Amino acid sequence: MRYLLLFLILGLVLISACNRNGVSGGRGTTIEFLKNQPPSTIYEDQTFQVGIQITNSADYDINGLLCVFDTPSDSFGGIPERPCEPIIVDKGEQEKNKIIPSTLITYLPSKGGVSYTNLVGSRINSNIVASLEYSNEDTIRIETCLKRDPSIETKDVKCNSDTTITKIPTKGPVTITKIEQSVVPEAGNQRVILDISLSNTVAGQVINSENVGNEIEQEENLLDINIGFLGTTSSFTCRPVKDGRIEFNRNERVINCNSIISMNQDYYTDTLVIKLGYGYRITKTVSANLIPKNEEI
Repeated sequence: MRYLLLFLILGLVLISACNRNGVSGGRGTTIEFLKNQPPSTIYEDQTFQVGIQITNSADYDINGLLCVFDTPSDSFGGIPERPCEPIIVDKGEQEKNKIIPSTLITYLPSKGGVSYTNLVGSRINSNIVASLEYSNEDTIRIETCLKRDPSIETKDVKCNSDTTITKIPTKGPVTITKIEQSVVPEAGNQRVILDISLSNTVAGQVINSENVGNEIEQEENLLDINIGFLGTTSSFTCRPVKDGRIEFNRNERVINCNSIISMNQDYYTDTLVIKLGYGYRITKTVSANLIPKNEEI
């Protein structure tokens, strides 16, 4: 594929720097254009490069693909064939109650400046877009207690089958903000019901994990999810989940999951395991006015 060839032939010089300004509770990844790279006004035949700074204040490394492209047709020159570069940005550094972001500065296209040509007639506008795509996998483990009957009192241990779980440690831009758990006796067994609230906490979008780095137009934004208990083989049925995936094209989503388990004892503790897998895309756009030669002063 074309991107595999780009991995081999692009020799981009990466300049890493450490931003020492603390960010309280910092989370996520941002991309920004460097000042005047590209300039807001570009004259015909004027060469320029696109300078990009990626800032990572998350507690995980970013290993992805950075691409740039523009909106005018190739007949005007500009940025050719969507140049891309594999990048790695270290995770933010924890210092006391603050996270020190890690930054990466890079330039595309890597082989030097580009220019716009054939700007005949009036000036036109160019939108220059930087796109960062990466994959994320997360496994969340939560200790929980289940009772055979919610009315049973457990004197020796605090066990609330009907409970709301918050402060859930999640790695990645999609987080689990809340889990509402309840247990309902049913025909000699127990039905465990979970309402799981998912949130997109970064200014980006979920994409299919297999589409990361591929120039594919997709109709759905699918997130892989798998839910189960370590101590039982019972599986969960979730809605609106299909084939282990949920469409995640919004900032908030709640899924309802339930499973039938069999309990002989009054209560027991188990580990709820939730696995998330998805691709993620962050974009940044800047506009430039293209000035033809006949308008230059």
